[in-house]
Amino acid sequence: MGATLEIGSTTATSWKEARDKVVDYCTEYYGQDPYNGTFSTITDWYECKKSFDSIDDFEDWVCDNGDKWEAYVWKHEDKYYLCGWCAC
Repeated sequence: MGATLEIGSTTATSWKEARDKVVDYCTEYYGQDPYNGTFSTITDWYECKKSFDSIDDFEDWVCDNGDKWEAYVWKHEDKYYLCGWCAC
């Protein structure tokens, strides 16, 4: 099985709420398949406190530093951005 790099965003009051909202949506829409290629396949979540100049820089950092089943949540302005290697 492989992995696909996914990125999404949402509004929330905390990074954990953002994670839960996105995972719940993916589970509801795509089901429980552990290889559905969405954020519901992520097992390890981390808050990213690094500073990036853009969302693309955040995505590039996750691409280079993340592993399969890992995702990071980064707050930028008034949104939370989620990016990770989802199992597929």
